[in-house]
Amino acid sequence: MKLSRIMVTGLLTAAVTTITAAGTPAGATPLGDAPTGTVTAKPGAHNTLSANVIDRPAAAPEPTTSPTVPRQFIPDFDTFPCAHGNACASAIYGNGAYLFTFFRYASYGLSNWFGTGSAFNNQSGGAAMRLEDNNHRQLNCIPAGKSRYVDWTPVWFIRLTASPC
Repeated sequence: MKLSRIMVTGLLTAAVTTITAAGTPAGATPLGDAPTGTVTAKPGAHNTLSANVIDRPAAAPEPTTSPTVPRQFIPDFDTFPCAHGNACASAIYGNGAYLFTFFRYASYGLSNWFGTGSAFNNQSGGAAMRLEDNNHRQLNCIPAGKSRYVDWTPVWFIRLTASPC
């Protein structure tokens, strides 16, 4: 099984979140100074992602999806695989991030996804990862093999489709 890796490393600070890494994916626009509780990032070599984040209160509800997909909490941030054929997304939470793996063509409702995170479409061919608002209007479309840094606040759904962006 071919795996791509996304590396998320965290540094808790009391001020503003900053990101450092080499490289920017085609079509991605790095964000400037990030507001409190958000993360911005740039992928580096070999599909890695480096991020510094601000701590969020642990009392906040955890991010979830419906239908449920595999998710893993990575405290203090670490490397996680996004297998070829899947789409992956990260949502910052507390002193780490929840990492979600989507692998079936479907629409997935998002709950408690706020601030900036990442989305990586590691599907093949023309398969798309579509980010939609509460009315299922497309806000962004991520082609196969690409990643984006996403403000999750207006995104209510992730939809995987076989048709290209």
